Parts: sequence; structure tokens; C-alpha cells
Amino acid sequence: MTAPSSRLGRGLGSLLGEEGMSDRIREVSTLSIDRINPNKDQPRRVFDQEKLTELANSLKEKGMLQPVLVRKLEDGSYQIIAGERRWRAAQIAGMQEIPVIEKKLNDAETLEISLLENIQREDLNPVEQARAFERLVTEYHYSHKQVGDSVGKSRMAVSNTIRILKLPPAILQHLELGRISTGHARALLARIDDENFLEEIVEKIVRENLSVREIEKMVSKPEPSLPNPPDPLPPPTPWIEETTTQIPTETLETLDETPTILPDPPSSSASVRVQPDPTLAAAETRISQRFGVAVAIQRIGGKRRIVFECENEDTLQRLVDFFQQDNLSG
Repeated sequence: MTAPSSRLGRGLGSLLGEEGMSDRIREVSTLSIDRINPNKDQPRRVFDQEKLTELANSLKEKGMLQPVLVRKLEDGSYQIIAGERRWRAAQIAGMQEIPVIEKKLNDAETLEISLLENIQREDLNPVEQARAFERLVTEYHYSHKQVGDSVGKSRMAVSNTIRILKLPPAILQHLELGRISTGHARALLARIDDENFLEEIVEKIVRENLSVREIEKMVSKPEPSLPNPPDPLPPPTPWIEETTTQIPTETLETLDETPTILPDPPSSSASVRVQPDPTLAAAETRISQRFGVAVAIQRIGGKRRIVFECENEDTLQRLVDFFQQDNLSG
């Protein structure tokens, strides 16, 4: 495993040198296209053939204005760091040589530059981006914050992107092909344990063009065959249970009084029962049905505290995603 260098997680400026052209970069040269190989770890997996043909026609007319970034391997061949799309188009155009810039980089640096270039060009689909982020974390020991710093995203955005990979392959394929959005995918994570249900929902998204909000409501509602969410714990509303004490008959006869039942005085040992507040109970039910989790509302002085009971990290993250939506107040 390659540990991240001090230059990683700081963007292209750091990787290429603060001056833009450091002594680690050689002059632009030309290489035979046959000596150049694509990077098998390239984050981008899907190339639009129609756009490649358009680029090939442009290369025939104007030539390749931007060199391909490469690194030399031990066997003497060259591997593409950035510019695979241009290399593919050059092959279609029938070019024998292309301009290149050679740079000395390790595997982690190569992956980061390739990732950054594709993101800046908006060339990666959400699944490709998530897989690239995950590789930086698992293989090159980046933290989510380091990944975010590299690509200009927050730590939370990186974490949410990687979480998409928990979805079944069939659902990820719909996302790769653009049939559902990233927002749809994040909402579907709430039902990650029910693949059949997810496939039905995706079909409805494609067929009926459902919004992310509509999907959030669908995945948060319990299925008809399932019981309602468990009753939340209501706030304590104590009362004193009355107990009775019978005065001895001998004493009553002595006093010549009619037998009387007297209540015991309140004591700290008196039994306490909990009785729900109807208003709070109704609010708990509505919130629980909206989010699909058990909810308890507690009365604390003049304030109210809402407690969500999350069964796992995915449920918690779904709530966090919802409350962080930019249009929540709209």
C-alpha cells in the first residue's frame, strides 16, 4: 500500500508544483501512440463514442493542442496520467504520434490527478466518482477530509458520495446511465436491506419521473404488511395512586363512630404511572411516519426535545442528509 505523500490532498497545484512547471516535468515531446497505454485504474469507465468521434474530427482539423500527461513505467512503456479521452480520439483520427508531457508520479498521485482532471471537466458519473473516492481511502489511506480537500468538496459530501456504493449493482447501473439522480440514490439508501423494493421504486422513478422528495416519502413509510413503528416513550406525567387503610374494628367501637375509609398520605414510595400527552403523542406519530423511525417528544420546561431512535448508521445519515438539504426552508 502506498501512503499518501505530503503533497496529496492539496489539489493539482501541489501535485504539479506551485510554479506550474517544476523540475519534475520534462519538456513537451512527442511519442508514438503505440508506446502509450491507458491507466487500468482510470476512474472514468464510460466514454461517449459520439463525442469521441467529434473530438477525433477536431484533432484532424486542428491537431492536439493540449498534450497528454504520462509517466514512464519500468518496462519502458508510458502510462496515461491525464488525457485518455484525447488519446482515444487520436487513435480514431489515425494519428501516429501525439504530444506528451512526462511526469514522475507514484500510483496515488497518478490516481488523484486523473480524478481531479475528470471532476474538473465533469466527466465522471456519480458511481465512477464514488469508486475513485473509495480507492483513495482504502488503497492510499486518504481521510475523507483529504479527499474533499483534493476535489473541493466537504468531508460530508465525500462520505455521502462513497455511501452510494452500498446500493445493489442493478441500482448503481441505473445511476451510471443517468436514469436516476444522485439525490434519488441517497434516498434509496434508507431501504438498503430490501433490494426488490428498491428495484420497484427505481422503475417508478423512471416511469413516472418522481422527484427526490417523493422518493423520500415512499422509503420512509412502513410497508402495509409491516406493523406500525413502535410506540415512542411519552414524557412522564405522574399521578399518585390512591391506597386505602381500614381502621381496626376495636378502635371504631371504642370511639363509637361509623367505620370510615381514609386515604394514605402521599409518600415518596407511591406508585407512579405514565400517561401520554395527546398533543405530543399525535406529533410523535406524524414525525415517526414521515421519517420511518421511532420518535419521542419530551417536555422540558417550556421547551420540547425530539429524540429520533435510529437502528443503524444509514438511518442516521438519511436524517442528516434531509436536515442538511439546501432547500429545506423553501
